[in-house]
Amino acid sequence: MRKLLYVLALMGMVAAGCQGPRSAEPQAEKSELQSSPAAETEVNIPFVPQDVSTEQKVTEMSASGLEQLILQKQIGPDTLYFYTKKEDTEHIYAAMKRNEKLFGLGPVAGAAYASSDLLGSGVWTQYGKSLLKITGPYGANYAETNYFELVDGKVKPFFKVDTGMAEETDLDHDGTAEIISSHGLPMQAIIYQWQGDHFGQINIGELLGAYSVSVDVRTKTIQAQQKEGSPQEVYAFRKNDLLKLAGEASKANP
Repeated sequence: MRKLLYVLALMGMVAAGCQGPRSAEPQAEKSELQSSPAAETEVNIPFVPQDVSTEQKVTEMSASGLEQLILQKQIGPDTLYFYTKKEDTEHIYAAMKRNEKLFGLGPVAGAAYASSDLLGSGVWTQYGKSLLKITGPYGANYAETNYFELVDGKVKPFFKVDTGMAEETDLDHDGTAEIISSHGLPMQAIIYQWQGDHFGQINIGELLGAYSVSVDVRTKTIQAQQKEGSPQEVYAFRKNDLLKLAGEASKANP
């Protein structure tokens, strides 16, 4: 009898040993999958850009209109002037001389920044056009950017960003740059997307219902906080949607 009980106990131990590894392996695989960071989540947020236009006026003027000259800058064969007017104590104006004609570009900055090196200008080629870009501050955290088209020896109105500091980068990797405007505390961001013959406007904060939004032009990603102090959510910008990134993938260039 004792011998029979010993044999039965031994058989039970062997059976338990055989079943153990088979039940443990799936649990280990499940745990490993759960701890691995996802490359990206399946969260697409569609958007429809709103058409936007801003008013710019370009007029031919005489040199006598450059009343109080602040700065003169050579841009290729053309000359850009910044000046003020006696009757207007609030603004700095710009004008450009092309092919012996002088074109008045209107107000471009606040008069308080007459001696500031924050008055920026240069030529940018994009959208199949040569564009004069002028950035002028109006306050400590606010600037306006004017883009004028240089064509046929003339200066023509093109686009004005009056919603904050403007930067350009190809956020959606389609070969055409978007214009990103950032402003305010907490920070908000507006993206202007070229639609072939005009710009569409996307307010990312309103789209996400976010407390703050910023755009990293280096990594070409969008960071958003749903409320003050909450963790950042990171999104990639695509042609027709935003793609929410997750885990370690949010730190990389999508």
